[in-house]
Amino acid sequence: MKYILTAEEMRQADSKAIKEFNVPSVVLMENAARSATDIIINILNGAKINSPKIMIFCGSGNNGGDGFAIARHLGNYIENTKSYDSKQTGKDNVDSSVNLKVLDENNFSGKLQIEVFWIGSQDKMSPETFTNLKSVESLGISISQINRVNELESIDWHCDCLIDALIGVGGTENIHGIAADILNKMKDNYALKIAVDMPTGLNSKSGKAYKDCFKAGHTITMFAPKLGMYLNDGPDYCGKIHTAYLGVSDNIVKNIAGNFILENGDIKIILPERRRSSSKFDYGRVLVIAGSNLYPGASALCSNAAIITGAGLVHLLTTTFHPAILPEVIPHIVESTNEGTISLKNLDNIIEESEKADSVIIGPGMGNVPETIKLVKEIINRINSQKPVLIDADALKAIDFHTELRNNIVLTPHIGEFAGISGKKRTIIENDTYSEAKALANKLGCKILLKSVPSIITDGNKTYININGNLRYQSK
Repeated sequence: MKYILTAEEMRQADSKAIKEFNVPSVVLMENAARSATDIIINILNGAKINSPKIMIFCGSGNNGGDGFAIARHLGNYIENTKSYDSKQTGKDNVDSSVNLKVLDENNFSGKLQIEVFWIGSQDKMSPETFTNLKSVESLGISISQINRVNELESIDWHCDCLIDALIGVGGTENIHGIAADILNKMKDNYALKIAVDMPTGLNSKSGKAYKDCFKAGHTITMFAPKLGMYLNDGPDYCGKIHTAYLGVSDNIVKNIAGNFILENGDIKIILPERRRSSSKFDYGRVLVIAGSNLYPGASALCSNAAIITGAGLVHLLTTTFHPAILPEVIPHIVESTNEGTISLKNLDNIIEESEKADSVIIGPGMGNVPETIKLVKEIINRINSQKPVLIDADALKAIDFHTELRNNIVLTPHIGEFAGISGKKRTIIENDTYSEAKALANKLGCKILLKSVPSIITDGNKTYININGNLRYQSK
């Protein structure tokens, strides 16, 4: 399982490392910069850039401090090209296809040209950022403060690698002033682009991007990836994500993070391998209430999926059967309405069948007929409260913003269905699926799987993000 941090959780992680683990902030910055430098060198090696000109743009906050420290470490490569301990090369944590190599003198020439540019004020710098600024100056590395827009015109923007350390995790998509002018200059530069912690112009929570957001080929993030890297515009601007090694316990992140990315290993725990000595009765009984004369395929898809993913027994209650239904599915024809949907007259029978099941699925292809929607509401009210229930598709029409549910009920809406339940415009939901899903789960008291890109799975407290199932993410 991958842990993801919000900006606030990142601040908590910093605070815990400093106060509870007694790691000074200057040491955290040093460790981050050292690990990030090794990752940068490996990226350059992978791109076969042997003698690069590197331009680093820094702000006056701690993200800029990371940038100054990275410049210092890169400067040390000029003097003495040696690999660091492989434990310090960072963790290729998420979405990265770059294989980090142990550095040696044979695959990197060390002939670096470094130029550092920074914005802001020394008066606003933390002590560690100020210290690293002065270190860069004392090493004789080219460094210039940018105060006015016209100064950007005198810069030679031709380079092999652009490193963005302007704002970092605390930034949003609302960029103005000299930072906006720098981003405008950077956007048409075809150099290899690397962001430190977060690309400038990308909101670390929502993933919304400024129009000239720094479009990184690689992002080197601290402690753990950030939420906005996977939402909205995030995947388009972060490139391959690497996590720098900060020299502190991984438990700091594990104890703080409330957001996670699912991995294959997590699914294997939920769906373990079958025991050699077992039968279908050992793997659960699922009751599917779905379909109609008009939409028999939806009930077949749902029932088949339950069988394929490992359910021992699947009983389908519906009005008619699609020929694609698997032979392992146990079919039950129920009484229909005049419109061919499941009738309210089946309520007692459905409740009786649900008592035999370990879990219940309601909704696919049931149709939008008032009598059938009323049936769904009655099922929700009368079914054993200990019984896990998944409500999907047409059955979601029985749910509104004032419905009281429970934590073993799962709603699986797409954006349009979510809008119908919440009463909000779909554009509002699309702009912040994460926050909207959490808020609705808290309001209804249930779990929600909001089908989007990526999908959001939340109980209002912990949130899992599924980045699989879409080629846009798989290619990362």
